[in-house]
Amino acid sequence: MMARPGKIEWLEKSDYLGRNCHMFLSCELPLVGTGGSVIDLDGNVTGMVFKNYSSNPHIIAMSTILTCMEMWMKFSRIAHPIHGLRLRTVDLLDVSLQEVLLIDHNINNGYIVDEVSVGSAAERLGIRSAEVIVSFDGLRDHTLPQLEDFLLSLGWRFLQRSTDSSSTVDVKLEVYDLLGQRARTITLPVGFFDASEMVVEEEEEEEEEEEKEEEGPTLRRCVCR
Repeated sequence: MMARPGKIEWLEKSDYLGRNCHMFLSCELPLVGTGGSVIDLDGNVTGMVFKNYSSNPHIIAMSTILTCMEMWMKFSRIAHPIHGLRLRTVDLLDVSLQEVLLIDHNINNGYIVDEVSVGSAAERLGIRSAEVIVSFDGLRDHTLPQLEDFLLSLGWRFLQRSTDSSSTVDVKLEVYDLLGQRARTITLPVGFFDASEMVVEEEEEEEEEEEKEEEGPTLRRCVCR
């Protein structure tokens, strides 16, 4: 067994697949460290670590992992929410910017809209870059893992209600316009990506590759003749 001491760092940067991760380890992973447990000083397993080829290893919270496992065991699929928003947390802004938000707008928590997907429901409903999402379904002052758990809980609601991939779950957002200095409530229909569809596609691709491998020698023999 190998163990490395380190600290959890809260950063906003993408991993090598372009996913926006927030929890990173301050230490390097051993060669076979991917998938290892992150254990706190009390001996509790708090997450799982994965090698990141562009920066420090990133961490997935254990609550997120357990929720995904339970969802797969119960529904044989994992519903990933698609909200069309790329967000940055206020907690990770420079201290000076946090002070401006607090003094001028009375905002000390929330998520800044960094990007809105073109053609998404969020764009059609008028959500714009640089606005601040203050609450999700009334949920405020939450940590990033808690937000991830909330988004996964939407997947539970989706799977319990319907298996139609085109179905959506409504989420009430309180959105604050920094320029207009006003807040408004928006009901955002959140779609979902069914992870089981990806599994089926991968299996079909593997079957096609196997068929090509089986057909390959026969074709070569025909050419040789």
